[in-house]
Amino acid sequence: MAADIVEQDRLVTLTTEIVTAYVTRNHVQAAELPGLLRSVHAGLLRLSSGSGEPTEERRTLTAAEIRRSIRPEA
Repeated sequence: MAADIVEQDRLVTLTTEIVTAYVTRNHVQAAELPGLLRSVHAGLLRLSSGSGEPTEERRTLTAAEIRRSIRPEA
């Protein structure tokens, strides 16, 4: 139970730090702040619970594919 409260406090702190850094460098309307806070918090919650979207695996190119992609300058 105490660990959950500590984790929630940590997520709220991270959320405020991220949003503060963002609005320091970007113009954000006051009406947009609650949605931005909710969005960042939801993203951090998803990541902390391990249910974030899986990243797409990158396919390694073969040597032949790399050679075909190299073109002389015209």
